[in-house]
Amino acid sequence: MKREIPFSNDVWSLKDILTMLAGFITLTVVLNFIFDTYTSIESLVITSVIMIAVYSISARFRKSHLSVSDGQVYLYQLPATLKCKSSIFGKPYIQITSLTESGYHRLNIKQHEIAPKDWTFLFNQCSSNLPK
Repeated sequence: MKREIPFSNDVWSLKDILTMLAGFITLTVVLNFIFDTYTSIESLVITSVIMIAVYSISARFRKSHLSVSDGQVYLYQLPATLKCKSSIFGKPYIQITSLTESGYHRLNIKQHEIAPKDWTFLFNQCSSNLPK
């Protein structure tokens, strides 16, 4: 029986959006100092609001392309290998890779992006488990 593993509705957490927003504002300010240009506060606010809206809307329509059939995990209908890794901040994530003739598909999933039972299943399927 084939079963889709969907992403949670809140894929883009507030922390992720704020991190991207802080990076955008920092980069804009640094470029203003380097190239001696002037950017108004209004343009930063409008761009930030549009950025948050685009990320929030795109998160609602993001499809995982991840499925399970008879204990085997598939990414884009191709058999996948799973590896458990840690980010530089120590947060665990699962790297899912499926090979094609011309390359590969790769997907990194964090714990908050999928349901807890799906996370546990995928974590147990990993070829290299991290300490729990």
